[in-house]
Amino acid sequence: MKRILRQIFTFLLFACLAHCGRVTDTVGETGAKFVSDSQEVKLGRQFHEQLRQDTSLRFYTEKPGYNQRLVSYIDTIGHRLARNQETRPDFLFHFFIIDNDSTVNAFALPGGYIYLFTGLIDSARNEAEIAGVMAHEIGHVTERHGVERLMAQKGYDFILDILVGDSTRVRNVVDIAAGLSVLDYSKDQEYEADSLSIDYLIASGYNPLGMKTFLEFLASKQGVVFEPLSTHPDSDKRVAEVDSLISRHDPKVTDYPYYIVDTAIPEI
Repeated sequence: MKRILRQIFTFLLFACLAHCGRVTDTVGETGAKFVSDSQEVKLGRQFHEQLRQDTSLRFYTEKPGYNQRLVSYIDTIGHRLARNQETRPDFLFHFFIIDNDSTVNAFALPGGYIYLFTGLIDSARNEAEIAGVMAHEIGHVTERHGVERLMAQKGYDFILDILVGDSTRVRNVVDIAAGLSVLDYSKDQEYEADSLSIDYLIASGYNPLGMKTFLEFLASKQGVVFEPLSTHPDSDKRVAEVDSLISRHDPKVTDYPYYIVDTAIPEI
């Protein structure tokens, strides 16, 4: 059955590519269309379970004396943003905190699994900045960027192996120490996620300047690793583009609050 599925997929993919006349990123974009929502969710769940087994990291809820209010706080912000995206309105998102104070990072896996490091939460100066990061990651999920990157770099054969339960294939991708480099997004995907993050922030009632100020803060820090900035060194241009995106909306959006869920970020 697996061989038949692979043959069918290969035929359909190359037939489509021949019709489109493009080969590069189209491989990932076109190939991702053959991965259903349920398959994407299964991929994400497999990756998430591998992260759980990774001894190089610890989930915040495994930390003795962790602050449950912080867990609920991040979850509430995430679901507020997810409710205000219309691309995949019925999609279920999951939000997790990684216990690592020295890492300022966040990432998303296929299937709606989104992770924030405690170092990032601690660096944020207000709720809108945290929401901006989370909105950016939600944008990657709604546009299926993770599936597209996996398809472009690894192919459907790789995804099929994971779907039938090849855990060794999962481990080749989910390497937190390497920063999940296989999911490094393209420039266009990063800008698309930025644009969507501004839309999601505004739709959720947040001041979109939170996204801009956090990117400015990260751009000013040498050696800071953050997924939306890590793959493209020209961070000043990135900030300028976000500023331009904000300016296309009603000026009143910059009067929106920086805090909605709480008046202060809970302690880690």
